[in-house]
Amino acid sequence: MSNIYYMIWSDAILTAQSKKKNSQEWKILVCLFAVFQMLNLAIVIILIKSFFDIRYPITFKIDIFPGRILNSLLPALIFYILPFVLINYFLIVYKDRYKQIIVNYKSYNGKLVLGYIIFSIVSFFLPLLIMKFL
Repeated sequence: MSNIYYMIWSDAILTAQSKKKNSQEWKILVCLFAVFQMLNLAIVIILIKSFFDIRYPITFKIDIFPGRILNSLLPALIFYILPFVLINYFLIVYKDRYKQIIVNYKSYNGKLVLGYIIFSIVSFFLPLLIMKFL
């Protein structure tokens, strides 16, 4: 399973570096990939909650800011996106591990990255649509 993870990352890094303007900006992919990984985690949590009728909250309520929007975004950032950003950082960017990854895995010209993004989006919305119509 880790091979697929590193293959996708190698494809993403090499595709981003092949474009001259994005040669060093590929590290922002750490945050973008975290969003798609969070979507995958969210669908797993939603499916577990619906199939097993678990009544625990998906998010936690934090009242720090004087606004509802910021208070609702903060738990999502802390509990869902930040862990994936940290995991991706330590597995890919920390101590320049990406250099070893791009040597060991080849580029698929962005096809793996695009496939992962499409899979994440479809896997998020498809069960929601199915649950709505059932």
